[in-house]
Formats: sequence, structure tokens, C-alpha cells
Amino acid sequence: MLCIMVLQSKDDRSTVKKLFEQYAPMMIYTAQGILKDRALAEDAVSRAFVRLIENLQKFSFKSCNETRGLLVILVRNECFNLLREKRREKAVPPDELPSQGGGETDLPDIVVSEESCGMILKCLARLKPWQKDILRLKALYDYSDAEIAHILGISPGNVRVRLFRARRALSEEIRKEEKSGG
Repeated sequence: MLCIMVLQSKDDRSTVKKLFEQYAPMMIYTAQGILKDRALAEDAVSRAFVRLIENLQKFSFKSCNETRGLLVILVRNECFNLLREKRREKAVPPDELPSQGGGETDLPDIVVSEESCGMILKCLARLKPWQKDILRLKALYDYSDAEIAHILGISPGNVRVRLFRARRALSEEIRKEEKSGG
């Protein structure tokens, strides 16, 4: 946690230290589940905390669930970055995101009720982790495309593409759910 030393404010250092003490075990567990290697998992957690420190002023740590969710997204993204780097070292081309055909689709206008919220949550649960993450950062945490790009280490254009694909996937799941009468 040497990166904590770059923080100017004592409050910031204290915040990061508390976050590390409280969430590092959960983050290591998450990373180890993805990477299947303790040392790589610790590297992913360190990288996630560096990214957190770089963006510290953008985050509010008011809600325990929001903080936990954000840290899981950060560490999971760093795990995927490490896996990509590992693949490149082996000279294997990185997997490309599957291209989904079809025209542009928008989420249908849904009157938000308890029933439709339940249906949307059910549909969200069926999405891929990267789709859930990008939608959560945009809709729940209200980050801009540029902020999401910085958090995930991708370009703003890639954020827009991922958001489009995630929204389209969610829209398709909602249509399936409506057709099945759920």
C-alpha cells in the first residue's frame, strides 16, 4: 500500500486505509475466484486501489453497498486486465467482444412499479458481468462516460459501445420476460 503515500490529505489517506482494511479480504477473494492465483489476486487488488486513489475525489463512500459494489467492479476489471496481459504474453490474441447483430434498440418505456422493478432486476441478473458493471456505473452511480472510462481503463468511445450493447442486451431480456408472461 505504498501508493497511499501519494495522497496529500490525511483524511484521504485515512479513508483509503479504512477501505483497504475493510474490503481487501473480500476483493482478494473475488480476484482469486477469477484468477485462480493468490499472487495475481493480490496484484489485482493493488491495481484496483491505485485506480481508486486516482479517482478518489469522484467517489462518495456514504453507502456500504455502493462502496462494496464499486470495489468489486474495480477489482474484477483489474483481473480481466491481468488475464488479457497474460494472454498477450503468450502471444494469443485477446478475445473480442461478441458482436450482436440487429438495429438500434432502446429500452422500452416502462412504468416503474414494484412488479416491473422485480422483472428488471431478474433481467439484469441474466446479463454478463461486464454488462451489469457498466450499467451500474452509469445508472446507479451516475458517472459520466469519461469517468467510467477512467475507472475501467478504457476509452470513452468504448464506454459508449459497451453501454449500447448492455442496454440492448437488457432490452432483449426484458422482451423475453414480457413474452413469457413473467
